[in-house]
Amino acid sequence: MINIIFNFKTKPTKNLEFMQSAGPIIIDVRKVKGCLGIDLQQDGQDKDTFRLKLSWQNQNLIRELLKSSEYEFLEGAFKVLCEIQSIEIINGQQTIITDMHNNRKTNIKKQILSEL
Repeated sequence: MINIIFNFKTKPTKNLEFMQSAGPIIIDVRKVKGCLGIDLQQDGQDKDTFRLKLSWQNQNLIRELLKSSEYEFLEGAFKVLCEIQSIEIINGQQTIITDMHNNRKTNIKKQILSEL
């Protein structure tokens, strides 16, 4: 199993728009082959802070997800509505955390693929 966890904040005034967009996008991503689960959590103290965990069967299928139109919609929502703080990739016993504060211009998909 492989997990990708996005820790992010919605951009100012974009919280409601993100909340309205997230549901349909997550439903579509769940349909992609290899999905074991998706969990979106909102911080109890800061309504603009979220954690999205994608759980996938294996590395090959997560690579296929990253090529899918469903993932493109998810990443598009991140780019327009959010500021990703960090990305965690958990592959078995190995955890890689990428601090996106210093990599704002980095392509999210390329960053994930480089860590797989």
